[in-house]
Amino acid sequence: MKQKKVTFRLFLNKTLSPKNEIYYPVYFRITFNRQNTKIPDVLFNDHTLFWSEEELEAFERGFYSEKTRVVVDQVKQSMQFYEDVIRYEVQKSEEDYSIIGLAERARFYRQSFRNTFEEKLAYLKSMEVNIVRDPSSKGEAVSNFLGFPDEIEKHKDKLSKTFQRMQELAILLDLYGMPYYNEKLSNSFFADTVYYWEIKTGMREFRDFLLRYFDDKRDINEDYLNDRFENETPEHRYLLPIYRSLPPTSDFKDLYFSLIKGHLQFLLHKV
Repeated sequence: MKQKKVTFRLFLNKTLSPKNEIYYPVYFRITFNRQNTKIPDVLFNDHTLFWSEEELEAFERGFYSEKTRVVVDQVKQSMQFYEDVIRYEVQKSEEDYSIIGLAERARFYRQSFRNTFEEKLAYLKSMEVNIVRDPSSKGEAVSNFLGFPDEIEKHKDKLSKTFQRMQELAILLDLYGMPYYNEKLSNSFFADTVYYWEIKTGMREFRDFLLRYFDDKRDINEDYLNDRFENETPEHRYLLPIYRSLPPTSDFKDLYFSLIKGHLQFLLHKV
């Protein structure tokens, strides 16, 4: 069956206050199946793009100013994002599909997938306090346990197996997200979004990363990681102690993938 066309038009929302008198917020007007909706988030969630009339006209003609050229590829990727979300939702819809409300739904798909996983891990971490206790503390939690990673080596043997596997998976997600370490990682505008993981190629590419990480290390730059660990970097301060105490292991690679797949499905049930 032939797909229905999705069309885009950029316009300046002159009902809102301009910047410096000539720069107005840029909106999308999206048309699909004889329905129209206006989208304020042309690039990021709650991030307003301002253009002048001349810059919008230059974009429409394909002659970009230096300022416009910086974001033009991102605007085009954003158009593809909205079209992909519409196609995905149409396929999933059991009823007549409407693009009304697309702007709000799109914010869900554009949220950071890594951050949603960190939120779950933080909850599990708080539960671990009830496991890792000093008997002499009369029920009080071990001092500074939540100040990861300082206490991880000292108490790792007391941690639940579930938390250990989730923490190892968090390490893998950190490594996967480093384009200088994971050299096959796409530098996509949306690389850390739910959209990338569910609608695009995220799950397939993460599965490929796990196979490479635990096998022949193809396109994985261990020298880069070693350099980051040797210097006073965020990876040195936070990731290295956990990496040393709870290193991901090949025995659990299928479990890691199942856990990340389960987390994604949990998010999608909330849409």
